[in-house]
Amino acid sequence: MRRLCLVLLLAGCGDRRQPIKVKGDAGPSVVVVDPVKRPTTMFAPVPLIDEVEPDDDVQHAQPLEPGKGIRGTIGKPKTIKGKLAGDEDLFSWVESGSTPDGGFDEARLELSGIPGVDLTLEALDGDGKRLVLVNDAPAGEGEVIPNLGVEPGHTYYVRVRAATPVEGTKPYELVLRSGPAPVGDEREPNDDVAHAQSLGAITDQSGFFGRRRDEDWFVLPLAAVAPGSTLRIELSPVDGVVPQLRLLSAGAANPKAVPTVVAEARAGRGEELRLRNAAFPAGIASGLLALRAVEGRNTEIRWALKLGVEPPLDGAEHEPNDTLERANSLPFTGVAQVSGFLWPGDVDVYRIAGAAPEALITAELDALERVDLKLERLGSDGKTVLVKVDDGGPGKGELLPPWPGGDVILRVSARARDSAFDAPYHLTVTAAPPEKDLEREPNNTTAFATPWGDGPTMRGYLAPRADEDWYRFSAPAGKTLASVSVVPPAVLRLVDDGKAPLGPAEPAGHASGPIVAGKSYFVSVKAISDKSSSPKDPYTITLKLE
Repeated sequence: MRRLCLVLLLAGCGDRRQPIKVKGDAGPSVVVVDPVKRPTTMFAPVPLIDEVEPDDDVQHAQPLEPGKGIRGTIGKPKTIKGKLAGDEDLFSWVESGSTPDGGFDEARLELSGIPGVDLTLEALDGDGKRLVLVNDAPAGEGEVIPNLGVEPGHTYYVRVRAATPVEGTKPYELVLRSGPAPVGDEREPNDDVAHAQSLGAITDQSGFFGRRRDEDWFVLPLAAVAPGSTLRIELSPVDGVVPQLRLLSAGAANPKAVPTVVAEARAGRGEELRLRNAAFPAGIASGLLALRAVEGRNTEIRWALKLGVEPPLDGAEHEPNDTLERANSLPFTGVAQVSGFLWPGDVDVYRIAGAAPEALITAELDALERVDLKLERLGSDGKTVLVKVDDGGPGKGELLPPWPGGDVILRVSARARDSAFDAPYHLTVTAAPPEKDLEREPNNTTAFATPWGDGPTMRGYLAPRADEDWYRFSAPAGKTLASVSVVPPAVLRLVDDGKAPLGPAEPAGHASGPIVAGKSYFVSVKAISDKSSSPKDPYTITLKLE
């Protein structure tokens, strides 16, 4: 049988963007591939022949003639086991030719719509078992199977069915085109672990998100990947599709175990997706890569996947580290530094070991061009946010002012669509000995107020934004008046244990009032505006007792 139609030639791709060069980044240059769209004029119209009934099962399937399509009709509904069912038509073809070098053919099935009729399009193998079923378009519109993997010399069937028991008022058109699949193309169906496509190497791939919630699974060969090396992955944008990428591992001890997620990323609609520095557990020969159309579909534009292996990066994070259970532990002898990569939706969690409880810990993220970074310190449960700094904005760093040591858990993330991919972020954690005249965070309420030291002054940082610091002191014998001042100027309050002001309002940065010996009083300080908050420049409060 002659080839029905040559189809699906993959166009060449030019450089669209080169990665930023980063010191210490020994990874390969990665070029983002532009999406490949099949022009609507690529395929010439084919002549149509009429459907011949009966053709409602594989035994009576109508053969498709080479180079011709079908003009079919949806007849009146039939009663099957007491229920009305829509008409269905079956057609068959034998894939012709031969594909050398382990390749395969790819068939594209296009079905036009019928007004008011919800059609389904299904491909079956030679035994009549389902390969692919699509029913994505609303009633009145057509369906497409863009890239069904087929073998020369094998028989296949196509089923057209009315999903609802209605009769068509106009004919439909069914066209089949097939030919050798492009090099590196996915082989459908590959929608789950059981049908994952095995790759001969860590190499580029392409395919379609051709159905709603379409999934494409691949088996990655890891035996040849050097220990400590990581994967670098880029997925081209596809119009109308929200893509998700997951790397999964079943574990070395039990390859049949339910796969567990090693790393994952998700992009916005029509956006590229990028993931870097992902590594599988040591000792496994293969891993899994799964692509999914979370929302949308596109039968015209292929996704293009770039896969690469990078050597170990010194001083870099180790993925996955998105939870407390998988946090990277940083050795700590007073200072720790680490670099990391972020993709949309990614978070990196670090745990500092060896920080003395009485020490004061400062954490700083260096500025990263066009990226709005966020830094959080978490509680021991890995979920409670003790303090968050997100003040800098795009292209600026973040600084967590001195906090007590102990169990230090930090989480780094970025604005939803920002990524630190070509250039990593840099996190530095340092410890300093406690200072008697420095605030002790957290002290944002009277219950956690910092006790006043021995001297007349105390220092603190109004950061992050909206931070408020409280101090507690006791009125000594013989003193009846307290006055406080702060520089630089800030909102200052002097209150009793019920938070009632001790005196009338005074100019900014000043407060005073009568006190009674033996009673406790509180001083609070807050920035006049967000612009005056600073994690680097401390304020100084002076207390006078008379």
